[in-house]
Parts: sequence; structure tokens; C-alpha cells
Amino acid sequence: MPVLPQVKCDDTNVNDGETGQMQPDHIIALLFAADRFQLPELVEHCVILLGLSLTVENFAERLALADTVMAFAPKLMSYCTDFLR
Repeated sequence: MPVLPQVKCDDTNVNDGETGQMQPDHIIALLFAADRFQLPELVEHCVILLGLSLTVENFAERLALADTVMAFAPKLMSYCTDFLR
């Protein structure tokens, strides 16, 4: 039986090697994969990255994302409501 390696997510300085920042689309894809494979620390890390990068331009998308997947909805919704204040 294959065993998944341990995944550590303790660094919020994630980059894609080119621009120095991980693209939001990649973070969202990683978030869905982490949720699917039940990696709660990685889910939390992705939600934090998405929450910290909220802008007026991406607010509606992030709010819809929080409304879509219940596993990470409360934390991402919290970032969205804090952004409105």
C-alpha cells in the first residue's frame, strides 16, 4: 500500500520560482487538492494565503469560493467579512 509523504506547511513565504509569489489560481487548485486528500494543515495554509491577499478585485471570487466548499468556508468567510470593515 502506498504511503503519502508527510506534508509540512509552516512557511507563508511560498513562491512559484519566477515571480516570487504563488499565483492565486495555483493556491486555489492546491486548496481543493488539499481538501480532497484531507490535509488540514495545507488547507489552512492556503486559506491564510488567500485571505491575506484579498483585494477589491478578487473579493467576490473569494467570497464565492468560501460559499462553495464548507471545509474551509468559515475561515475564508472570516477574512472576507474582516476585509469589508
